[in-house]
Amino acid sequence: MVLVITLRLPYGKTEVSAKVSRQHSVHLLEAKERRPSDGAAEIRRALENPVGSPRLRDLAKGVSRVSIVVNDITRPTSTKAILKGICRELWGAGVPLDGVTAIVATGTHRPATPGEIEDSLGPDLSRRLKVLNHRCSHDDEGEYLGHTARGVPVIVNRALVRSELRILTGVILPHHSAGYSGGRKSVLPGVSGLESIRVHHSLGIRPFWPSPGYLHGNPFHEEAVEAARMCRSDFIVNVVPATYGGVHKAFSGHLEEAHMAGVAVCEPLCRVTCPEMSEIVVVSPGGYPRDLDLYQGVKALCTAEMVVKPGGTVILVAECGEGGGDRTFASWMKECSNPAGVIGRYREEGFRPGANKAFMLARALTRCRVLVVTQAVTRGELETLGLGHADTLQEALNMALADHPECRSLTVIPRTSHIIPQFSNDGEGADPEKKGGEPLLA
Repeated sequence: MVLVITLRLPYGKTEVSAKVSRQHSVHLLEAKERRPSDGAAEIRRALENPVGSPRLRDLAKGVSRVSIVVNDITRPTSTKAILKGICRELWGAGVPLDGVTAIVATGTHRPATPGEIEDSLGPDLSRRLKVLNHRCSHDDEGEYLGHTARGVPVIVNRALVRSELRILTGVILPHHSAGYSGGRKSVLPGVSGLESIRVHHSLGIRPFWPSPGYLHGNPFHEEAVEAARMCRSDFIVNVVPATYGGVHKAFSGHLEEAHMAGVAVCEPLCRVTCPEMSEIVVVSPGGYPRDLDLYQGVKALCTAEMVVKPGGTVILVAECGEGGGDRTFASWMKECSNPAGVIGRYREEGFRPGANKAFMLARALTRCRVLVVTQAVTRGELETLGLGHADTLQEALNMALADHPECRSLTVIPRTSHIIPQFSNDGEGADPEKKGGEPLLA
C-alpha cells in the first residue's frame, strides 16, 4: 500500500484538497499561530496605551471634524471593533459622531458596495458616520501637498487633509512591495490621487523583486512614510491579525512608532524557514477575499517566486469568484507576445491600474510555469494570459508531477500573505535575485 499525504488549502470560503505519495517530501510553510485575543479588550488596551503619542481622547479635545481611514474588502481588518474603540475615545473627548467621516482606502480598487461598508463598519456606525469611498481618479477630490524627496507628487483625499484630526487604521502583515502593510499605506496608496500612485508604484521606487519584510532602504516604504507625514497623519490604530481571523495584538499612537511596534510583533511570527527550493510549489492567497478575483489572487505568486526553482511549476489555488478582475491586467498580458514584453512595457510606461498585476504575473512567468486551480475562470481565458488551468487541486498536482518526474519535494504555502520565507543560511529571506540571478527573459 502506498502511503499518501493530504494537502489542504483555502479556496474562497471553503478549502480544496489533494493527495500526494509519501515518496515526496512536503515542506509546509506556515506562520507561527497568532492566537486570537478578546478583540474589543485588546483594542481598548492599545488605545489606553498609545505608542509615542498622547492618548486619542486628549488629541481630540476641542475638535469637531475627524476623518478615519479604513481598509476596503481586499484587506481583511477588524474594522468594526477598531472603529468602536476609536469612537469611544472621540465621544469621551466630546466629539459629535456626525462630525466623523470614515474614508474607505480603495487605492485604485473599485468602490466598496453599501453591503460591504455595512459588513465592515457594522450596521450602527455605517449609518451614524459619514462614509466616503476614495476615488483616486477624481482629481477634484484630491489636494496637492508637494513632492517627496524622490519626486512623488503627494495628492491626498481632500476630506482627510482638511480634517482637524486624521486617524489611520489598518492591518500589519507582510507585503509584496512595502515590506509590511499598515501604517503609512493607508495614505499612499490608500487615499492618494492616481498620479501619486502612478509614480510611487512604478519601477525605480517600487522594488523589482518580491519584498516582504523589506523596510530599511526600501523606497516604496520610505516614500509612503513621507507622504503620510506630509498630510499630517495624527494617530494610527493597527492590528496584527490572528491566524484565522480576529485580533492578535493591537497598537495605537504615532504614525511610525506604533507601526514599527506592530511590525516587531509580526516579524518573528511570519518569518518561516524553507529547507530548500522546490520544483513544485503550491500556494493559496488565503481564501476569500484575497482570492475574490485573479487580479487579487496573483499576489500569492510573489511568495511562490521566492521558493520555486527556475523552470519549476507553481500551482495557484484561487477561487476567483468575481472572475479575472481588472481589464487592463488582462489586456497587457494578451497584447504582449511574452512575459518579457510585459516587463519591458511596465519599465517604459510605468504604473497604471491593472498593469502592476500584469507586471507581477509576468515576473513570475519568467521564472516558472503557473497552473491556476479555479472553476470560475475558463481554461481558454487563462491560456490567453499565459496560465495553465485545472478544475481541481488533484488535477493540477498530477499535471505538475508529470512535468517534473524527478521531483522529490514540494513546498506548500496555504496563506502566502502571512509569511516571509527564508532559507536557513539566509536571514534576509528567500530573494530570487540572490537565488536565481536576473529573471529568465528569453
